[in-house]
Amino acid sequence: MRQLEAQLLNETRVSESKRNEMEAAMADLRKVEAEIAELQKRRAESQEEYDGLQEEYYPLSAQIGEIEQKIDFLGESKAKNALESERLEADRAERTQQIEDADRERISLEERLSRLRPDLDQRELLSESVQSDYEKADRALREWSAKMQRFNEQQHQPRQQVQIQRSRIEHLDSRLSELENERTSVEELRQRISDELEDNDLAVLKEKVSDHDHACQACESALQDGESRLDGILKDIETERNRHTHHTNQNHELNSRLNSLEEIQSAYLGGDDDAIRRWIESSGLEDQAKLVDVLSIEDGWERAVDRVLGDFLSATCAERISPDCLENRPDASLSLVVDARLEANSEPGKGDRLLDRIGTGQEMLEGLLAGVRIAPSTEDALARAGELKGRELLVTRDGVMVGPNWISFAKSEQMKTGMLSRREEISQLREKTEKVGALIDDAEAALAKLEGRRQSLDESLREQRSELARLRSDGSELHGRLGREETVWKESQDRLEALKGREQDLVARIAATERDLKDAHESLQECLDSVEKMDEQREAMIEQNRKLDEEASSKLSEVHRAKESLHETRLEFHRLVSEQEAVAERLDRLNRDLAVAAERLDDLALAESARSATEEDLKRSLEELLKRKSISGSRLFESKSRISEVDAGLSSVQAGQREIAGRVDRCREALVQQDMLKQEARVLHDSHVQAMRENDHSLKEIAADLPDDALVEEWESRLEQVRIRIDRIGPVNLVAIQEFEELSERMEYLDSQHADLTEALETLESVISKIDQESRARFKETFDKINFGFNRFFPELFGGGKADLLLVTDDLLTAGVTVMARPPGKRNSHIHLLSGGEKALTAVALLFSLFELNPAPFCMLDEVDAPLDDANVGRYCETLKRLANKSQMIVVTHNKITMESMDLLLGVTMEESGVSRIVSVDVSQAVEMAVG
Repeated sequence: MRQLEAQLLNETRVSESKRNEMEAAMADLRKVEAEIAELQKRRAESQEEYDGLQEEYYPLSAQIGEIEQKIDFLGESKAKNALESERLEADRAERTQQIEDADRERISLEERLSRLRPDLDQRELLSESVQSDYEKADRALREWSAKMQRFNEQQHQPRQQVQIQRSRIEHLDSRLSELENERTSVEELRQRISDELEDNDLAVLKEKVSDHDHACQACESALQDGESRLDGILKDIETERNRHTHHTNQNHELNSRLNSLEEIQSAYLGGDDDAIRRWIESSGLEDQAKLVDVLSIEDGWERAVDRVLGDFLSATCAERISPDCLENRPDASLSLVVDARLEANSEPGKGDRLLDRIGTGQEMLEGLLAGVRIAPSTEDALARAGELKGRELLVTRDGVMVGPNWISFAKSEQMKTGMLSRREEISQLREKTEKVGALIDDAEAALAKLEGRRQSLDESLREQRSELARLRSDGSELHGRLGREETVWKESQDRLEALKGREQDLVARIAATERDLKDAHESLQECLDSVEKMDEQREAMIEQNRKLDEEASSKLSEVHRAKESLHETRLEFHRLVSEQEAVAERLDRLNRDLAVAAERLDDLALAESARSATEEDLKRSLEELLKRKSISGSRLFESKSRISEVDAGLSSVQAGQREIAGRVDRCREALVQQDMLKQEARVLHDSHVQAMRENDHSLKEIAADLPDDALVEEWESRLEQVRIRIDRIGPVNLVAIQEFEELSERMEYLDSQHADLTEALETLESVISKIDQESRARFKETFDKINFGFNRFFPELFGGGKADLLLVTDDLLTAGVTVMARPPGKRNSHIHLLSGGEKALTAVALLFSLFELNPAPFCMLDEVDAPLDDANVGRYCETLKRLANKSQMIVVTHNKITMESMDLLLGVTMEESGVSRIVSVDVSQAVEMAVG
């Protein structure tokens, strides 16, 4: 404390010194601030004066600039006016000369027009006379030409009839030959079809298909039975697995409980105390049994023995107890008992002593339990308490102990966890564990047996599925072949009937053609006679037409010459008139330009006089403003110099102010730091004084007890060592029981949650299993339908061949699908070996199969036929027509064959650039129009 008081006094003196230094610096700072305020006031006054002079100076400069600009503009105007006057004088002289030239030209044109007018009148009269003669000759020629035209028309009709009859005869001859050839072809084709129908084996094929369908149905039934048996086995396997899981979980729980009890029992028997274990090993007692393991007790009295013996049950049995073996005994709870068993498995007696309820080990407890008697109940024990002598006591089955003048109860939980009770529970748990292990072995054997049956049945089902797939594949091929044969047979019958009708029609058409040919020959002869007579008349008319044409041509030449002469004269006359009008117009324009130039020269003279007067006034004003600007500029420069002097002084003083302010800040920081040190010393001193007062210590007494050389640092070091020793002890958990209860409740809650989740998981697995079964059935049904349609469409589009859809694996839910396509004449192993057109046609067959399975109101195909050749396009179109009976087929195509098979065509045209238009054609209506 003396050291703290001295430190506090020293810190106080230093703090006062720092405060005096700061106050001196603050006084210097206030002095400099007053000087700065005075300088700032002077600068503001100088700045105000400078601003006023600027307001006077700059408007003078603006006025001077404006006047100088006006004077410059007047000078430029003078130069422009002089140039314009010179130009106007030159233009006036030029216009005068042009007027004289135009007047001479006007007189010359008037003389030439007076000479040309009589010649023009004479040529007009001649042209009218020649035109009248030509019109008469031309009229006569046109009348004769019209007559010849009518004759030619009359003559053309017989000639046209001759050509028509000849063409008709050629056409009829050709048509007759075609009909004869067609009738011969029809007869041969009809005979060939009849022969083919006689050789057809359709009935044999139908019988073969029927037998194959029966075999396929039998295989499907066998497969369904096998799958039903497999489902039953799978359910049995699931049941056995659940039973195995239940027994496994039960075995795990029993083992966990058994291990826990064995660990607790071992702990109570001293197995966890290393010191006791080492002492027992050094004494050679490690192979000796524990008392609790030796005793055999009558059922129901275990709690009573636990209550009376307590921890003594953990005593180690020894052959003898000597002072030598007790040397180096550990400092721990330890019990030894001499092993004096007479018989290994003696039975309990029937007396009223607790010893009489103990079989094996009774002799070892003679001294401990000699005065302990038994009572059937607590009431009986209390009734017999007066009979007890000395240290005798009564004990009940529940562990209630009654003495002569006392009674003792134990917690029910304590009685349940006694060593003997725990030993009995461990024995029972071991028996249960063995039984549950046997049940687990039985469940595993049953599972192995069921798994063997399942594998055998799976193998059988795979073979049946393969056989069924083979039968279905063969069946698809047979059905396709039967369909094709039936289609061929029906088409042959239809064609045979059509050929018979066609043959009858051809016979009738041949007879009609022969009659038409005879009539055509007769008409041709009549037309030839008429043409010969008209040729003679035509020669005479041609000669007369030639003479009239020559006369009209002569008159027309005279008209052309007269008109050309008249036209040239008129052109010359009009040219002279136009030149005369142009000269008059030019004279008028030149006179107007001359007057305008004179007027403009007068205006320029007046403007020059006004400009000279204005320029003199502006120059006088400019001289006056320049004088005022010079005076104002001098005053402005003087004011600017004064402001600069004040700014220099102000900057110097402000630099000194910043230096003093820095010194003030340093003094203030030092003072604050010193005050903190002083406050720290004061707080430390006060805390020590307060601590001594709280502990009822006297400062004087403590000072008297302390040595003279005691230091604060030494005692603080000793205090820190005491704190470290306290920290090593560690915290005491005062809420361990509460935490155990909370964790127990949490465990119960988690167990219930686990049970709920397990039940939900089983429910979900059951639902998933049902969904998988239904998905497999639906997928199998849909896959078979699509495969059947694919098998049917592929031969139709290719004209033969075979195609199948195959599953990659046996699991229907995860299996991929492989397309096997073999066009006619190919045995490829993979679809990638097909050409582009074959791949496209295979895709179309699969597409049609999907569409047929789930038809829509319409189907759009975009240029599907692009990679196909003509033969495949034809079969593709036939399939489209058949599908069009159920749904509307919309096809985008550029193929002519596909267009021909359509019922309605829609095209897009572009008659104008950028403008499209839809054009539609009904093919049936177009055919009717063409036939009509």
